[in-house]
Amino acid sequence: MSADKLPKPLPDINTPEGATEVLKLAAKGREDMLPLVRKLFDPENPGSKDLIERYGNSYAHARDELIKSAAGTSLAFQEGLRRKIDAVRDELAGSKPTPLERILCERVALCWFDANETDRRYIDQTDISFKTAEFGCRPLGCTYCMIMRLEGFASGSCFGSEPPHRVPDHGCAAPGSIL
Repeated sequence: MSADKLPKPLPDINTPEGATEVLKLAAKGREDMLPLVRKLFDPENPGSKDLIERYGNSYAHARDELIKSAAGTSLAFQEGLRRKIDAVRDELAGSKPTPLERILCERVALCWFDANETDRRYIDQTDISFKTAEFGCRPLGCTYCMIMRLEGFASGSCFGSEPPHRVPDHGCAAPGSIL
C-alpha cells in the first residue's frame, strides 16, 4: 500500500493545533471526530469550560444572530446593539442573580430587543410613523391580545382538552384570532 493511500492519523487533542483541527473537522460533520470532540468537552479536560461557553452559550448565539439580522455588516451598529442587549440583561439581573434569574434576564433582554426590532421593521415596511404605530396593533399583536394570551397561559387553560381561547374582535389586526 502506498503512503498516499494510508489513512491520515487522528489529530492530537492535547495540542492547540490538534484541538482546532478536530473542531474544524467536526464542524464539517466528520463523525469519526465525535469521540475526540467528546473528550474536548469532557469536564476533566482543562479547556472544556471555555469550549462549552463558546459553543454552548445559546444566549450569545441567539443575541449575535438577532444583531446580525438587524445591523447587517455595520460593525459599529453590531457592537452598540450587543452592549445594549447585555446592559439590559445585566440591569435586570442585578449584582448577584441566581442561575434561574440570570437565564430569565437573558431571555427578557432578547425578547425586549426582538420586540423593538420587529416594531422598527414593521414601521419601515409600512411607512407609518412611530406615533401612529404606538396606537395601532403591532405584528405580534396588540397589548390587549398579549395580556389575554398571558392570562390564558397563566391559568393553564391554553393546555389540555379545552378549546383554544379567542380574542374578541376589538379592532385588532387579527380579530378573533386563536390564542
